[in-house]
Amino acid sequence: MVMKVRQRLSHLLLLFFSSIQMITAGISEEGDGRDNNNFDLKTTSYDVYSPYQYPWMMLNYFVLLWIVSSVIKYCLDNYKGSNSTISSLTENQKRNIVTYVIEIVGTSLALYTQIYGGVDILFRLKNETTRHRVEMTILSLYMVVVIYIWEIIYRFRTGSALLLHHIITLLLIQLCLASFSDTENLSILRIGTTLLLHATTEQLSFVALLFYRLGLFPKYHNLLFVSSAVQVFLAKTTVMVFSGWLYYRTIFHEFEYDNEFWETFWKYTFAPIVLVLYGAQLYAIRVLYLLGHRQPKTKVVRSIDRPIDEESNDVSKDLTYSLIPIIN
Repeated sequence: MVMKVRQRLSHLLLLFFSSIQMITAGISEEGDGRDNNNFDLKTTSYDVYSPYQYPWMMLNYFVLLWIVSSVIKYCLDNYKGSNSTISSLTENQKRNIVTYVIEIVGTSLALYTQIYGGVDILFRLKNETTRHRVEMTILSLYMVVVIYIWEIIYRFRTGSALLLHHIITLLLIQLCLASFSDTENLSILRIGTTLLLHATTEQLSFVALLFYRLGLFPKYHNLLFVSSAVQVFLAKTTVMVFSGWLYYRTIFHEFEYDNEFWETFWKYTFAPIVLVLYGAQLYAIRVLYLLGHRQPKTKVVRSIDRPIDEESNDVSKDLTYSLIPIIN
């Protein structure tokens, strides 16, 4: 019953964010260099084949994710090797492994697209940027949206902390793109691109989770978890500081408001939402760190089928043990 309710809510979430994102679709014309603070955003009639428009992106990329995930899942279901860890995986654990692989590959592609399209926008390396680079930057945001919505639907169990993180990320992306569409100010896209680094710099965490779940190189699991915790903490804290500086300089000193809704959102709503997002990520970092310092077989505290904790951000709820340490 709970599973059916969660699946229905996931599909409603997909439809909700799809309808919101429709207002940001429309960058399809080629253009010459534009000023790096303001961009002439000219929307045209709907082009179903434009990869930079959200409906096309959702349909094709979502189908692609399901095809790739089905192939990986088929390989896990039909594994005949000697690795007993893989052979004993539950259905939920197999789906989480599929999620790790999709996240590693998908966020890496999004990061490449983000850097290629947004490096000039983010660091103002040039006085001008091109429509193509703006489109690529927006595409990287769309890629993360599709991956997160797919993950919410695909997983059997999604922890409340992870669900909160994904919903906040999706909401921020939608609002940043909608604000950019209304204002045509690249400063808004610059803030959104900076915050996207929260989602596109988590590969090491997923590698650690993948190695643990598959039983690969077990003697390095603790090192991988600790390293990923340190890397994620440094990356996300740096992103928070840099985005906070951009936010303060842009929203309170450079941005000229002609819309009451966007003024209210950017001045009074945006910062609290981002702080909640950072808090959810700190929880994930703590879990990774504790996993890296777990001790061998000390005290039985829960059954093998019970999750150690609710997941947050990139931390999987399927990390289960029959024995976990007592942390002093």
